[in-house]
Amino acid sequence: MKLTYFILSLTLILSGCQAPRLLGRVTEYSLPDDRFAVVSAQDPGMTNEQTRLAAYTRASEITAAKGYRFFIVDKEETVQVIESDQPAPMPGNLYQELIMEKGTGRDTMQQQAQSTETTPGIRLTIRFVRDEKSGKAVDACRYTKCQ
Repeated sequence: MKLTYFILSLTLILSGCQAPRLLGRVTEYSLPDDRFAVVSAQDPGMTNEQTRLAAYTRASEITAAKGYRFFIVDKEETVQVIESDQPAPMPGNLYQELIMEKGTGRDTMQQQAQSTETTPGIRLTIRFVRDEKSGKAVDACRYTKCQ
């Protein structure tokens, strides 16, 4: 009896290790005209299709959260995601920031750019639509649970 539970447990553990997992880091930001951009960074060991799936899944979650069922991908592109342990500055005016910050200038910015790593990723630009008749609409329920 114990041997049966052991074999069953081992089978479940091993099959769980072989199951595809949705990895990656995904972020989104709003764009003008009620549009969003979703960026999925590809982790080591992920395929391009898994990275794309992560982006579409997050786009679907946003769509459902906004009360829509469908979205249209206006643009899908391969990008390089810059990774750094330093937070990216978001100046209101780049020239003002360069003047005001001591020790910041072209040389410092180039050194920072050289010290960052890039990762391939997928960027989707999406907009929400009410029905699937609106162009090439994607059903959000295909990638996430809908209510």
